[in-house]
Amino acid sequence: MARLIHLLACLAALTPALSGPFRSPGRELLAASDKELHAGGIWAKVIGQSGKIDLAPSQDVSSDPNKIRLQIEALRQKDSAGNVLGSGGNAKHSFNSFATQDFAFGALEDTSYGGVNCVKLPFTATLAPGSKIEIQVFLFKENGTITVGADKFAVTNSTMKFNVLLSNWVWCSNNGACKGTDGVGASVELDYSVTSKEAAKKSPNATGLVYSLGGGARMRLSDKIQLDGGSWTQMPGAGPTLTGTDKISKFTLKFPRFNSTALYDPDITYGTSSSSAE
Repeated sequence: MARLIHLLACLAALTPALSGPFRSPGRELLAASDKELHAGGIWAKVIGQSGKIDLAPSQDVSSDPNKIRLQIEALRQKDSAGNVLGSGGNAKHSFNSFATQDFAFGALEDTSYGGVNCVKLPFTATLAPGSKIEIQVFLFKENGTITVGADKFAVTNSTMKFNVLLSNWVWCSNNGACKGTDGVGASVELDYSVTSKEAAKKSPNATGLVYSLGGGARMRLSDKIQLDGGSWTQMPGAGPTLTGTDKISKFTLKFPRFNSTALYDPDITYGTSSSSAE
């Protein structure tokens, strides 16, 4: 009888935990690794596994027919002759997919960019060698103008800016640490894709690198980068290069060797107002 009473007491203690909805550990992790944010007339969902960003002009981002997906695809460290370095071993310096990379989120905050009010969400991946890639998502709450070096760009309350920041970079130094092909690192190339309603097309009447994506969306790509917090300078190769077909476009960013940080800052705007240079 004593054993029966003890068993019934144990079951009673477990009942609250068992009565709630069951969630597998995998689903809890997936839910915890995604972030949603909104400002003005634009909504975004950031997926922590692989660092995808989904963007739409409505709250139901997943089913919006004008949704845009941005995704980091690949990274290559190169020597001065253009050879890809460090693609072997566990601590890769070059790899063809970010699908298994985990991104850690910073705090979502109300802030301003160039004096224009916005919300900001940073998220960062630390690669096996210790190099860091941070994506800074800004959704603007109002119309305004921001400055990048000597250039000025219009933004609206339907603009998202997604800065790419490289830091703590581990460069191959021809000492055997970079498996596969070793050498002296001279540059980094980063590929990201844009999946949109229509294939990206350069806007003929816009100033600078402005692309129509369909569904009323336009993307502005600067040809400038900032190295080590200094002045904005020309990206090697006259700016990002575009490849890809149909609704998936791939853009390649190029950064020469830097000491502390390298920064690039494009944006996407929905609506009739574009982010073209003034």
